[in-house]
Amino acid sequence: MHGESRISRLRHGALSWELLHDLNEPGRFIEVVVDESWTDHLRRFDRVTASELSLRDRKMEFHIASEPPRVTRYVMESTIKRRS
Repeated sequence: MHGESRISRLRHGALSWELLHDLNEPGRFIEVVVDESWTDHLRRFDRVTASELSLRDRKMEFHIASEPPRVTRYVMESTIKRRS
């Protein structure tokens, strides 16, 4: 199923995708999606397809906590200086 997630994210414009397993919390997985910009990231949520909804529902079957999964977003600031 993680292969389907990767393909779906990349097909919709993500630059990269990874699934990390938190060694401190064995039941916790972290999906890392890198987008070109914050705007591109937000745009992806406006273009949800039926197959993506189906994939999300299948992934949610693995969620065992009583509350929904926590979503945390981070923005990476480039440390590379651009030449003008």
